[in-house]
Amino acid sequence: MAQKDIYKIDNYLIATGVTLLILGCVFMVFDPFLYSEVVITEKVGDSTQVHFESKEGRTLDQIRQKYGNDAEVDVRTFPTIRVIMVANGIILLIIGYSYRKKERKIINLWNALERLGEAKVTDLSLMLGLPREFIIRHLKDINLQHHTLFTYEQGSDKIVNSKLRSEYLISVDCANCGSKVNQKVTLDLASQPNCPYCGTPVSTDYLNNLRQEVLKSTQNIPISTQAKKGEFSVVIFILLLIFFWPAAIVYLVIKKTAMTKSVQVQTEYN
Repeated sequence: MAQKDIYKIDNYLIATGVTLLILGCVFMVFDPFLYSEVVITEKVGDSTQVHFESKEGRTLDQIRQKYGNDAEVDVRTFPTIRVIMVANGIILLIIGYSYRKKERKIINLWNALERLGEAKVTDLSLMLGLPREFIIRHLKDINLQHHTLFTYEQGSDKIVNSKLRSEYLISVDCANCGSKVNQKVTLDLASQPNCPYCGTPVSTDYLNNLRQEVLKSTQNIPISTQAKKGEFSVVIFILLLIFFWPAAIVYLVIKKTAMTKSVQVQTEYN
């Protein structure tokens, strides 16, 4: 079974954050510029040599005399770029892991809904330790995934797998009279089909087995064209992340909001 990955963006945020953090730290640790107070640039023949030294109580003129008056002596400046790299790496890691933490909660909800088929929001809240507002709000994130559609019914306060609302043709022998029962039924088990000849109910075990087979199946539930139009572009996100990461975060929020709204419309229509 493929591993569930709802946001996907947390993978890029964490990978980029780790890369920036490592590069920034490596540049800081192995750059001799950090361990010196001055940088001396002198010309030796046709070549240029650079030296890094501590002032050790000397003035810049005294240091310049050591290498010759033509040498350039510059005071060390703060390593702004490297500090920004490290800071951005830490920020991206914080954002990425916050997304991943939320994603794990949503995947736990998704797994429970797949296993149960339908459940009351109150029961899910107690079972998973999640606020009911979180469950209802993030049902849209689950419905953004392919082949997945769950519906929240306000009247019964239930979340139902839409596969169970579809009609399926059953063909089974009656346990009492042996007649063939051919009927279309829904697998939410709201009403149990009976033998048209003797009235005996169809075996609950048979219906439950069929229900489990349907829940485990990979039946394709089409995604609306509106949701596809609002699809998130990984290429655009990575480019923004490289050149100006705050713009990448804004792009992420806008796209996620648009996709969630389109799925909400589709869910309410169904």
